[in-house]
Amino acid sequence: MNDCTSLRGVAARHPHPRRYSALALACALCLAAPAMAQTPRATTAMPAGGASQTAASDATAGPSATAYDPSVYFQATGSAESEAGAYADGEEALAAGEAASAVGTGTIALGAGAVSYASHALAAGHNSLATEISTTAVGGMLDLDFSYQSNGVVILQQTSATGAAATALGAGAQASGQYNVAAGAGAIASDRSSVAVGGIVDVGIEGFGVEGVQLQATQATGPLSTALGGGALATAYSSTAVGALAEASANRTVAVGATAVANQYAAVAVGAQSQAIAEWATAFGNGARAWGLHSVAIGPSAFAQSDDATAVGPAALALGVGATALGNGAWAGGTRSLALGGGMVWNGEFFRDIPVLFYDSIAVGTGADVFGDRSIAIGPGARVGNSQFVNDQTTITNNSVALGAGSITERDNTVSIGAVGSERQLTNLAAGTLDTDAVNLGQMRKVAAAFGAGSMIDANGNLVGGRYLVQGTQYTDLGSAMGAIDTALTGFGSRLEAIGGSGGISVGGGGAAPSAPSIGAGTNAVAVGSGATANGENGLALGAESLAYGPNDTAVGANARVNADGSTAVGANARVAAVATNAVAVGESASAMAASSTALGQGASASAGNAVALGQGAVADRANTVSVGSTGNERQIANVAAGSAGTDAANVSQMRAGDSATLSSANAYTNTRITALDDSFSQLRAETERRFDGMEQRMDRLGAMSAAMLNMAINAAGTQSPRGRISVGAGVQGGEQAVSIGYGRKLGPRTSFSLGGAFSGGESSAGVGFGVDL
Repeated sequence: MNDCTSLRGVAARHPHPRRYSALALACALCLAAPAMAQTPRATTAMPAGGASQTAASDATAGPSATAYDPSVYFQATGSAESEAGAYADGEEALAAGEAASAVGTGTIALGAGAVSYASHALAAGHNSLATEISTTAVGGMLDLDFSYQSNGVVILQQTSATGAAATALGAGAQASGQYNVAAGAGAIASDRSSVAVGGIVDVGIEGFGVEGVQLQATQATGPLSTALGGGALATAYSSTAVGALAEASANRTVAVGATAVANQYAAVAVGAQSQAIAEWATAFGNGARAWGLHSVAIGPSAFAQSDDATAVGPAALALGVGATALGNGAWAGGTRSLALGGGMVWNGEFFRDIPVLFYDSIAVGTGADVFGDRSIAIGPGARVGNSQFVNDQTTITNNSVALGAGSITERDNTVSIGAVGSERQLTNLAAGTLDTDAVNLGQMRKVAAAFGAGSMIDANGNLVGGRYLVQGTQYTDLGSAMGAIDTALTGFGSRLEAIGGSGGISVGGGGAAPSAPSIGAGTNAVAVGSGATANGENGLALGAESLAYGPNDTAVGANARVNADGSTAVGANARVAAVATNAVAVGESASAMAASSTALGQGASASAGNAVALGQGAVADRANTVSVGSTGNERQIANVAAGSAGTDAANVSQMRAGDSATLSSANAYTNTRITALDDSFSQLRAETERRFDGMEQRMDRLGAMSAAMLNMAINAAGTQSPRGRISVGAGVQGGEQAVSIGYGRKLGPRTSFSLGGAFSGGESSAGVGFGVDL
């Protein structure tokens, strides 16, 4: 009762009493209720002009009844300019206040100008408006008085609920869509199923002083939107803004926190002053900012600037497209760069407007720093490149790796595991297998062991500890030993001419002796001996002045000459004529002068096609015959089997039937001669075999020497050193081994000089050559 009396007194004394007509009505009804229960029924009406009138019924008050004066407990005044009274039309409708209107079943309109215009609608407050079924509008006019401004503008906003089942609570609150709720002075819920809870916020515009003050109401103006907090804005479908001045202004956005902003599709901003201003962007944390498509910023002041960027951690920055920054203060400025734990990948455009955008780089660790493309820095303080200006220049380093705390590299395509003065060992390194693999110390020690003489690799990678003996002098380093060999070989060249003067020896194509050089011009040809020549492919000329002219020819012996393809001459002065292809001449001065002929024996001659001359001095001058002698130098043929075909030779046994006595005598004579011939031929065959064996051994040695000389010559050629080059070669053939050593040196811009020698068993050879560029 005391509270009602107090409120009534405030309403009566207010300088604008008409604004409180509803309040006065409620207080009067409350205070009059007890008296009304004990007195005859009275009817009160409020005619135009504001004077209330009460008429008592004919009933007589009881003994305990107390008379009351309605003017004491209930007062309502109207506008002097208006004579409109309250209007109620409908079952159980109630209208109270000047020009109040309640139209519809169960409608209530309380307050001057209040309008309730649908079933079960409630409008309470000066000029409040409820126009749809089951709507509620509670609150008076919102008086936004800017009279202190220079233009003296005064803005009035009524409380209204104009959507089905909408609710507007608070001065000037507006719920204009179905099922909307607007709660708070000036709150606006203007679409359907929207909720706006919060009052008006004074927003000062920096730099404009008092006259720059603006007012912002809480607004939920999108379907299914929610705005909670003073000045919060949810203006799009399914948007949610929670917090003072929070803004969710695109479909499916969420902004939570004072002044949080989410203004692109499906963006989420959670935290005071957080921003998600790109589609599908997410910002969590006070001051977090996600500005790129699909970007994520999590942590206080985290910033994801570009598309697909991710920044996680306090003050983490992901500035490049697809960049990731994880950790307190991590900075990923390049495209697709990664910074972890306070690492930094720079974006060159932030330094003196350098137009550089780095990409695909990674920095891991506090203070890790990458200034280049496709580079990696792992470890606290690790650095690739240099973002600091030195002599007005930075150092951009690409495709490099700095591994470990404090590691630094400023060269492209390198890997650093330390820095100058802070070097590290690389342990547990497997042995390299390819040309570009790193080698470990074990492999280097094997290289040192190959030099022999106790050589080893020291901690600095130097070859040390060797003891080299050169011509009786001991050297402790390889360079001095090679210098001694160079000096010795320089004098060796002058002694080679004396060897060549007696008939130089050349092995392999291109070899030459000073006086009468041998020539091996054919592919895979071998010429051994002074003046020896092997012109054809796979030819062999072995002996002074020997000649193997055609392919697959073999000439063995001093002055042996083969002039036809595929033929063989063995023996001093043996000859094969140019027309005698596939012929064989074996023996001193033996000659094969026709195709497919064979001359075997000293001085043997086969001058007819397919003829065979067998034995010393034998002559075969008829085609397709075998001769074992010559005219006046005939020979017997022993061990002839009995002939069976018409073209077979007949033996003596077949002749016995004619004359046994003559046959016996002839047989004894023949046996004697044949035995002698057999012994001679056996001796010849044994001697021939022995000579061939010796010749094959010597040829193997010469072949090995040739291979050694060839490989030595290849390595000696092309040197650019002013001191020349020493090279060593080795060769193997048929079980024989050879070694060669040589020296090559340029004598001028167009001339060069080389010399060398080869050694195998008791054989040795030497060669010297000069070259001139034409």
